[in-house]
Amino acid sequence: MSKNLYKQRGSGSWRVRFTLDGQQVNESTGTTILSEAKDYLDKKRLEIREGTFTPRASQRTVTEICEAKQTMDGVNGLKSKKTVDGRWTLHLKPFFGHMRAVHVSTDTITKYVSQRQKEGASNGSIRLELAFLKSAYRLANRSGTIKVVPFIPMPPASPARDILLTDDQYVALGKACSKEGTWLRALLELGCGFGWRKGEILGLRVSQLDFTSRTVHLKVGTTKNKEGRTVTMTPIAYGLLLPLCIGKSPDDFVFTRPGGAPVSNPYKAWHRAIKEAGLKGLRIHDLRRTGATNYINLGVPQKTVMEIGGWKTDNMLRRYHIVGLSQVQAATDKMGERQQEILKKAGIIDGITPVKRGSAEEALLLQQLKNQ
Repeated sequence: MSKNLYKQRGSGSWRVRFTLDGQQVNESTGTTILSEAKDYLDKKRLEIREGTFTPRASQRTVTEICEAKQTMDGVNGLKSKKTVDGRWTLHLKPFFGHMRAVHVSTDTITKYVSQRQKEGASNGSIRLELAFLKSAYRLANRSGTIKVVPFIPMPPASPARDILLTDDQYVALGKACSKEGTWLRALLELGCGFGWRKGEILGLRVSQLDFTSRTVHLKVGTTKNKEGRTVTMTPIAYGLLLPLCIGKSPDDFVFTRPGGAPVSNPYKAWHRAIKEAGLKGLRIHDLRRTGATNYINLGVPQKTVMEIGGWKTDNMLRRYHIVGLSQVQAATDKMGERQQEILKKAGIIDGITPVKRGSAEEALLLQQLKNQ
């Protein structure tokens, strides 16, 4: 009897084994008749030779479906592919790589989340890892490779950071960045002035800056959302970017170190600057939040803010716009004045005695309330 045809103990059906891409595949033929089992094996071998063989969904491993997703990301030119590949290689593969895709359940996902949390991973990092796994399953399902996509519960998202620069902090940090070099001061300015991401700023080439029209252009495909953007330089940005481009060719990077090397890792200089400015813990990405908040506080229409900074949805922009108590107070004060004016015009003023903020009357009323 051929070693490629066999029966498992207690089963009447024949099974076959064959090799695909150097790996052994075992399948049930679904028949108890030897001749039919031989025909089944011959059919599978022919499919392999012709390149039409498709493993059964039950045979697919998590590694296979995730590697298929990596291939698709490469074809689509995913900008963050290197980072995403790292999540698979460093974290997901050691846990799921040996499993068959059909064996991954919600309980399995929960165990993975628990393990990563014990390792000190943040919920944000875990969510990104599971998002890749979920995308791999969905791709495999759409292509017919697997039939069922498991429910993948996500740990709760961490609260959005609410750190942004005050005017005084901006001044102090600007001085500290200038000591590190014009390039870091310009990075601060474009982060706060345009709300741009670090990668968008450091990836700028001289050809993307037009000092005649005073515009900066981000090319299509170079941004996170793949869309291009053009903005007008602020006077300060103009004064900082111009010297960075002197003596360079159109294809040269704008942000370079004194020796001419492109700035790829600004963090050492950044950490020295924030330490000197007394802003330890401030991230470069916090400048993006500062820019969004400042634009909205200036009364710039939300659609325009989204166009400048590259936010695709209102919801995402809201995560970057931080509303302080002073802004809320100013808004409610305006609303109060409006309502008083309405009542005054309607002649309804009896029994309504507005109390001016900070007045002696307010202090007396607060003291009476305290003594109750």
